[in-house]
Amino acid sequence: LWFYPISLLFSAFGVDFVVVRVWFICLGFAAALLAYGLSWRLTRSRAVAVSVALLVMLFPGSGYRTYIPLLAIAGAHVLFLYDARTLRPVVAPALALAGNGVFLGLAFLIRGDIATVYFGLFLLYHGMAGLQAATREYDLRKLLIFPARVSGVMLVAALVTLPFAIHAKVNGYFNDFLTQYSSFGKALFFMVKTRFSAQSSATVETAGMLLPRVGLSDFFSIEHTRWVVMTYGPLLVLLLIACYLGIEFLQRQRSGHRWADFLHENVYLAFLSVGVFSTFPQFFVFRPDFAHLSEFIPGFIVLCGYFLFLVRNRLKAPTVLPTLSQLLSVAVHLVCVVYLVGYAIRYPEGLAFRSERPNRLQIEDRLDVYLTNWEYKVLNGLNTVIRKESGPQDYLLCFPYCPGVNFVTGRRTFQKFLYVDDSLLKIRPGWLPDMQAEIAAKKPKVIVIWNWDVNKTEISRFSNWAAPLYRQVGETYELKARIVGRDNNPSWYEVYVLK
Repeated sequence: LWFYPISLLFSAFGVDFVVVRVWFICLGFAAALLAYGLSWRLTRSRAVAVSVALLVMLFPGSGYRTYIPLLAIAGAHVLFLYDARTLRPVVAPALALAGNGVFLGLAFLIRGDIATVYFGLFLLYHGMAGLQAATREYDLRKLLIFPARVSGVMLVAALVTLPFAIHAKVNGYFNDFLTQYSSFGKALFFMVKTRFSAQSSATVETAGMLLPRVGLSDFFSIEHTRWVVMTYGPLLVLLLIACYLGIEFLQRQRSGHRWADFLHENVYLAFLSVGVFSTFPQFFVFRPDFAHLSEFIPGFIVLCGYFLFLVRNRLKAPTVLPTLSQLLSVAVHLVCVVYLVGYAIRYPEGLAFRSERPNRLQIEDRLDVYLTNWEYKVLNGLNTVIRKESGPQDYLLCFPYCPGVNFVTGRRTFQKFLYVDDSLLKIRPGWLPDMQAEIAAKKPKVIVIWNWDVNKTEISRFSNWAAPLYRQVGETYELKARIVGRDNNPSWYEVYVLK
């Protein structure tokens, strides 16, 4: 579902990078609107809702990653269409049910991990609230609400998915369509396992190592201090939330309130925290870089806004541990503000985006951008060679991950997996021989290889982990261009043309 909307927009307005940018801006604006609605629903404060929405609009995510925070915020928004205490929808019942079903159907087509988390939250939310309502009102009929709503939501989600499944069946990729519903779990397990494995030399046995993550001990290294804060700051906020809930629980226990009252008052904070942090493992476990951090930040802004509101308005100095309560309040404000300011300073698409980008590149009507010297050298060089050596109907393959070259040059591809790195040797061991056979059969006119060390390891360079394919390309294709960076860095771009 990442690509369908853009394909439709291209059909309507023509192939133009401005159309893509406008689409991503619209996604960010939609996330801001949902953030406003969610914050208003939780706090009933215009000031909080407007502030949160404005921050989300300013920092919506990097490029196509605006899809991810939109999902995270929308998931919480539709989940809380049902009041936690009464289980009654706060909007028309059919609209609340349809909203959850549509969200889950679309979310599974975009990011299965986020969809799975929110489906689990939906089950827990309604199961827990239904059980509480049944026991509180001594009415077992309340228990029937849970299976009825789950069935309704699953039916709506299935109806949303059906057209895409039919399209996959008609166009011959139905098996791959079904595989996406299980592959993300396998990939997440692999990432977690790999993250805690020792990284060593550039051999096939060590393939699939993830991008290195800074450790807490690196905080005292000046060059890493800011990145340590960016990486571990959200976990500190999560710890403060746990402390807040602990203090809330102690207060209510001393005042004689029931466990159910504690849950009803704090279920929104707890569920919002889990939902927002569903996007964090992609950054923390998989790729701890700024682009993937940008997927998490908008939802984190919503969580911080709500949490700060609670700390300010509900965490009164209790008779138990009053000093700890006050210190927690100060710590929450300090951590959230410092973290978000630090993120804003480093945001890659903010005020500093145009700095050191003096080169304007215009390609037909599809691209008009300002680039750094290196970006201009790469894009202009690739575009010149590829257009000279191929036609619009020729195939262009790009490894390991640069589909933008297809867009810039107007050349098509038959690649099924656009992102390929050394982890494929373990999670898709058949990919390499399959791709060799497909290239031999379909004979794409041009192949571009970016010898990028994707995961900051030598084995993650395409020429190393995909050595058999790299040799095959070198034997059957003619090297037409090699674009090299400073100091002959081996992260070059190579353009091969069929002999």
